[in-house]
Amino acid sequence: MGVDLEQPPPHFFIVGAPKCGTTSMAQYLNQHPDVFVVRGEPHYFGSDLAYNSPRLTPAQYRALCRDTGGKPVCGDRSTWYLYSRNAAHEIHAHNPHALIIAMLRNPAEMLHSLHAHHFQRGLRDDIEDLEKALDAEPDRRLGKRIPEQVRFPESLYYSEIPRYSEQLQRYFDLFGRDRVRVILFDDLKRSPGEVYRQTLAFLGVDPAFQPDFAVHNAAAPAPDSWAYRTWKASTLRYRIRSLAPQRLYDRIRKMRRKRLARAAKRQPRRPLDPRVRNRLDRDFADEIDRLESLIGRDLSSWRQDG
Repeated sequence: MGVDLEQPPPHFFIVGAPKCGTTSMAQYLNQHPDVFVVRGEPHYFGSDLAYNSPRLTPAQYRALCRDTGGKPVCGDRSTWYLYSRNAAHEIHAHNPHALIIAMLRNPAEMLHSLHAHHFQRGLRDDIEDLEKALDAEPDRRLGKRIPEQVRFPESLYYSEIPRYSEQLQRYFDLFGRDRVRVILFDDLKRSPGEVYRQTLAFLGVDPAFQPDFAVHNAAAPAPDSWAYRTWKASTLRYRIRSLAPQRLYDRIRKMRRKRLARAAKRQPRRPLDPRVRNRLDRDFADEIDRLESLIGRDLSSWRQDG
């Protein structure tokens, strides 16, 4: 396959889903001498979701792929593009030859991790118990019980987020199956080297390169300060990230990961309650069946009786 460098960057998109290894994959790819992944998650596309406010201007978004350090291939990793109903069409209008990487995870495990992420990162969800958060969804769809710190309300509609088959179909229809690479979280965790090599081949860059494989973006508490909330709510951080020297940016990220790792040790994520796991397995059983047919993969390991 390979990216089309004649088309406007970004040339490829890691579109989601959240808590499915997208941060790790972006970091692995960014180590490659020919691949630059835009820092952070700009979410320029997906006009139906207010992920960043204000949204980046076209000029600001173009600037993110301007200084790549000489790397020819530029990618955008924004994990809610898959969930968005508009992002696929908007990405296609921007670059109809873009390559798409979608990363998926067992729905129950993904929601467990996502909810913990929401609760621990600045109380984007202020309900600590996952089952109670699931039960709150009808009220939240009516605009009730929405936490002040939530980035956008749709991120709390837990019953919709792992509906992968419908979401993937939008990208298959627009870009064609040969331009969409589906990666399962289980595969990345079990065989990161092989998954990475295949992804490099998909992008059309040297597949022999070996990165430093490490886990990124594990759910962990984040500072609950005015300065941190202001920084996370502002799109200015993408301009700063795009201008900062790579070595300085890498040093800052490393320090931040160490701080979050220490916080995670103090407040470990609770195990998924077996009763809640059973509920989620029942709720998403049909979805797993549809996804199996769509991508031609055996997902029996996603079922408790598999």
